[in-house]
Amino acid sequence: MLALQLEGKVFKRLTVIKRLENTIQGQSRWLCQCSCGNTTNTVGAKLTSGKTVSCGCLGLENATKAKVKHGDAPFRKEHPKLYRIWCAMRNRCSNPNRSNYQYYGGKGVTVCPEWHDYAAFKTWALANGYADDLEIDRIDSGGDYSPDNCQWITGFENKSRAHRRA
Repeated sequence: MLALQLEGKVFKRLTVIKRLENTIQGQSRWLCQCSCGNTTNTVGAKLTSGKTVSCGCLGLENATKAKVKHGDAPFRKEHPKLYRIWCAMRNRCSNPNRSNYQYYGGKGVTVCPEWHDYAAFKTWALANGYADDLEIDRIDSGGDYSPDNCQWITGFENKSRAHRRA
């Protein structure tokens, strides 16, 4: 079987410098220069298939962009519970694979378009009494999630309201 000649070829951010010793499994390995300046070793099949496109810097850049977009990814310390509440609210209204979808999206409950943007939801929440020990509640249980139909209440109050509705 002929080995591929990859030296000098460019795959996204990687330029192949030279062939290295095969892996234990017999796969060809290559030393590559990344456009960021780092070097990395990778398997030829990953280069040619597009699975490896950088030294790892691209993934880091994408993760950084995601954090900057709304500023509260779950692994951040500032308001991680608020971010989880936002995700859960959107999921129960739009994801039929969620166990509680039948009680929300399945009944036509939606999230207002404004709150599809986390920053807008966060701004509303912080201006309307959000605290980490509170839960979001729809004032009109048949209405949508929106600024004029939501409030922050304790878990105890939320459970009491649910029992009165049943």
